Amino acid sequence: MNLYSFHPSSNRDTRWRLFDSPRHWSLSRELKENASLLFEQQMWCFGQDIKRDPNLLLSYGFSRERPPEGGSTMYRSDGIFLWGFGIIATAPGLGSISIKRSGFSPTWATDEVSVKSLWEPERFPSFSSPISQRDHWRAALLLERTFAWLAEYEAWISKECGSYYRRSLLQTAPEKRAVPGESMERTWKEILKRYSS
Repeated sequence: MNLYSFHPSSNRDTRWRLFDSPRHWSLSRELKENASLLFEQQMWCFGQDIKRDPNLLLSYGFSRERPPEGGSTMYRSDGIFLWGFGIIATAPGLGSISIKRSGFSPTWATDEVSVKSLWEPERFPSFSSPISQRDHWRAALLLERTFAWLAEYEAWISKECGSYYRRSLLQTAPEKRAVPGESMERTWKEILKRYSS
C-alpha cells in the first residue's frame, strides 16, 4: 500500500470529500494524547525492526539512504519518509505533513517537500497549518492515509513475524507501553475511525 493510491475507506471516493461539509484537520485533545503515546511506541518499534536480520523496513519495501556524515539514516517508500526522529508523508495534490517523534503535533505544507540532506532532528521541518476549507480537507485526508498506512504496516508485521514478535519486543521497551504489541494494528484503525468520523 502507498499514500498515492490508498483510500482510507473503500466504500467512498475520497476525491470528493475535499468539497463536503466543513472540517478541521486538528485532533481532539484525547485523540492527540492517544496518538502521541502510540506514535512514540511505533517509532521505537521501527528502530527495533531495522536491527532484525533481515531488516524489516527493507523487507517491507523501503529503500535506505545513509547520511554522508553522522545523523539518522532515512528510509523512504511511496510517499513515506522515516527517520529516528520523525516521519514525513507526502502525496500528489495533498501536500506534505511532518510528525516529530514526540508530542504528535502534525504540521502541513501545501506541496510535496524535498527531504534532501535531512539527517538531523534540528533540521526536521515544522510546516504550518492549513487555512482554507479545501486545505483542511487535504491535510486531513493525508493524515488519515498516514494512520491507515501505520495500521497496514503493523498488519504486515503480524503476518510476517507472528503476533508474538511485537509482544515479546515490547517487553524490552524502556518506557511504559501505550498498548500491547498485538493491539497496535487495531489501535491505529480505531484512531483512524475516530479521526475520520
